[in-house]
Amino acid sequence: MAKLDISTLFTGSGSVRTDACEALVEKINYLEEIGERVIGMHRRGLSYGRIRRELFGRDPSISYLTLGNFSGRNLIRSFVEDRPGWG
Repeated sequence: MAKLDISTLFTGSGSVRTDACEALVEKINYLEEIGERVIGMHRRGLSYGRIRRELFGRDPSISYLTLGNFSGRNLIRSFVEDRPGWG
């Protein structure tokens, strides 16, 4: 997506970015870095809850409203369980 010729990005958080390609690259880099940290912490035996607390602190209210679907713990779980070679 970052290679597309787009100028405006409407994000899921409600903000509008006029530097769409740069915003996508920033998000990709952030998620790759967080993913590496999550995997490293998981390999050291930390629980999903502890990893979430250390990386993100408390979950925002939206996590409760979405019954945990939009939560730090679910993001941690997806980095660990949804990566190739899991299981």
